[in-house]
Amino acid sequence: MGESFSTGPLGRLPEELLRRERDVWRHADLIICASSFTRYSLIKAGCSETQCRVIPYGVELPSRFAARRPKEFRALFVGSAVQRKGLHHLLYAWRQARLPASSKLVIVCRVMDRGIESIAANTPRIELYRQVSRARLNELYAQSSFFVMPSLCEGFGQVYLEALAHGCPVLGTPNTGLPDVGDENDGVFCVEPANVAALTSKLENLVQVLQNKPEVFIKARACAARNSWDLFRSALRDSLQFNKSD
Repeated sequence: MGESFSTGPLGRLPEELLRRERDVWRHADLIICASSFTRYSLIKAGCSETQCRVIPYGVELPSRFAARRPKEFRALFVGSAVQRKGLHHLLYAWRQARLPASSKLVIVCRVMDRGIESIAANTPRIELYRQVSRARLNELYAQSSFFVMPSLCEGFGQVYLEALAHGCPVLGTPNTGLPDVGDENDGVFCVEPANVAALTSKLENLVQVLQNKPEVFIKARACAARNSWDLFRSALRDSLQFNKSD
């Protein structure tokens, strides 16, 4: 499933500008990464392991929390509908998965590649919103069984934490900040990126998990609470002070 959904030429930036952007990290004494995936990418590019430290981003918990979810199986995708976000893989998996007839995949996106839009148009049991208010988005989080964004790569993926803060379990890939946030005991599920078969199987499995373990919604919110902005700022301060003392 390696299709490219580019809708036109992006233009070519000057080589000097591209080189400066690629090499800017070489001038840093300390690099704070939001995820282990980002740190791994920098190390593969030649950065020293001791130069990179991981401090995951935080999130603010909404005051309202719905522990009980609708009986229908409702998946929610929020993000740009571009190739990197893996929505095309999700749509293929949604078509193949053996899910309850009442299942719905809700997609919220302002931008959608034409190729992915064509796939979505031929995928059953989906609802597409091109733009929603913050209040409506909060309602969608509260009404969903889980959030899913099978990204090919993310520096972190703040939207995962937003979903968890609403008590919404999440499904993504290891190529994001999810492994730094929690695991399946926290309502954090991962599947190999670009693997439609594995994603299909995971969707089918989550029907059973979310129906038989209602406590997963409470655990998801607790996971978000452990990743607060206060803790992020504290860890950042400590890291900067430690590096200064070096």
